[in-house]
Amino acid sequence: MTPATSSRFGTVPVRNPAIAARWFTELPRRTVSAEHDRQFTRWCSQYTVGALLEHFDGRPPTSILDIGCGDGGFLALARSRFPDATLTGIDPSANAIEEAQQNTPSSRLVCATAERLNTSPLADCQFDAIVVQLNLALWDDPHLGLKNAAQMLRPGGLCYIVDPVAGDTDRISTAATADSSGSELSVANYLADQAAASFTFDEATALVHDVTQSVEGTSGRVGSGGIMGYPIGSQEAVRIWRGNADVRAALLEADRSSDTDLLYVHIIRNLDAGVTVDRSGPQQ
Repeated sequence: MTPATSSRFGTVPVRNPAIAARWFTELPRRTVSAEHDRQFTRWCSQYTVGALLEHFDGRPPTSILDIGCGDGGFLALARSRFPDATLTGIDPSANAIEEAQQNTPSSRLVCATAERLNTSPLADCQFDAIVVQLNLALWDDPHLGLKNAAQMLRPGGLCYIVDPVAGDTDRISTAATADSSGSELSVANYLADQAAASFTFDEATALVHDVTQSVEGTSGRVGSGGIMGYPIGSQEAVRIWRGNADVRAALLEADRSSDTDLLYVHIIRNLDAGVTVDRSGPQQ
């Protein structure tokens, strides 16, 4: 049985993300993950740009922090969409930071983890927007990392998180069918390790509840699937895709079958505390 920490909103398992994280630190595995993610995360980054524009009513954020920035793919897109914004990225991999520096030289890049933000060179910084794309489940202490992030938001700021839902079986099965080599270094094995480390919907909701309870003046919303976690056909989803070109572009790029296995989390600074649950994907 997986050990768990107590929560006012449920239980949050004590995780060991090392097996999933090795796909980003060990060179042979990193080659597999990078090749897959270049395709999968492109539309995800477009979604993220759309989420920021949606939150700020179409006004570009002036400062963005990308936690787990990898090779700087999202930062490069953000630079093209928000040319006047101050962009910052952190990643625990020194190699990733070097690559990001080449891909987005105008960004400030720091080798650090979310858990150590409060003791990093960025400790005194505040941001309009903080982005966490597909790496929350790899953190050693997600509660501490998200607490640090929430405390670094400016008033009205947004921490936007997208992450897999535990047990992403559809994409794993599809990848396994496409690769009959039997190699350990397969996309199917990569996805299986990520899914095993990921949160269920209820675990993510418990985590966000505890973070917003511990950081005064923050609120959270957790959704899955749909458009940024809003059910397809809902008023919110229709309003977003009608008014947001980045989201429309992402919808054309996305594999819609895999989007049901993604969590979307919004943590907002200086609103009434609480967590709104809006589930459009499969229930866990």
